[in-house]
Amino acid sequence: MPGRPRVWAPALANRASRSAYHVGLSDDLAQSAWTNKMITAVLVVYVMIAGVNSLVIFALGRRRQFAILRLAGTTRVQVLRMVRWERFCCSGSPSHSVGGSPRRP
Repeated sequence: MPGRPRVWAPALANRASRSAYHVGLSDDLAQSAWTNKMITAVLVVYVMIAGVNSLVIFALGRRRQFAILRLAGTTRVQVLRMVRWERFCCSGSPSHSVGGSPRRP
């Protein structure tokens, strides 16, 4: 049919391929978001384990020093207060927010 414009047929085909492209793109973005969340979760768990591990190694390394302080006459509360104060000075935040127990009365 010579009177019909041929512009509409390619435009409709192009729209269909664009919508298919956008559906595929949104599926890929959803998969990437899920993967990013899982990687972030694994990294957070790793950092938490590393932090706890470093605190345990710190305490085990200073066990002898704590024992000498206790033998010299300091109480358990005084040793814990000293550790909290050192943790506060080194980290710049209160010890209870870093993972220590809150102060006991």
